[in-house]
Amino acid sequence: MADFKVLNSSTEDLEDFSLPLADLLMGAVQDGASMGYLLNDSLTLMENFWSGILANVRNGRAKIIYAEEERALIGVVVLSFESNPNAAHRAEVRKLIVKSEKRGQGIAKKLLGLLEMEARMSAKSLLVLDTETDSDADYLYQNLGWTQMGTMPRHSASPNGELKDTTFYYKELD
Repeated sequence: MADFKVLNSSTEDLEDFSLPLADLLMGAVQDGASMGYLLNDSLTLMENFWSGILANVRNGRAKIIYAEEERALIGVVVLSFESNPNAAHRAEVRKLIVKSEKRGQGIAKKLLGLLEMEARMSAKSLLVLDTETDSDADYLYQNLGWTQMGTMPRHSASPNGELKDTTFYYKELD
């Protein structure tokens, strides 16, 4: 059974998470998930990405919600806070990843539920995200009540380099 936890600015040893997070991201990219990286991108590049996110966590500009089983990371999602004063009510959902062998067990749904709770506790009333059109994540967001803003054709490359459409969503929190 998965344990769900939150990394925030008071978490010690944040830097210890960059390699496990990079491994999870690498696995998702290798499985074909559109995560902003290509198949030939290095683990170091992905670790650098997570180091930047962890620096944002340390500075209170983001939170990471993650799931683990037997001390192994199996899922993650990032809540990134907007820095502009006119967007203080808004946050972006980034990098929802669940290990391929753990999909279909409700982990992504639980991660997003916890992310929404963290957003509310951080006084956020609007969440935004984007995802590859017609992907598993696209259908997940639709099923969880996210509102589609629109689709941009050929917005981002999939891991194999093929340009794919991207769907943009928002969700208002109570």
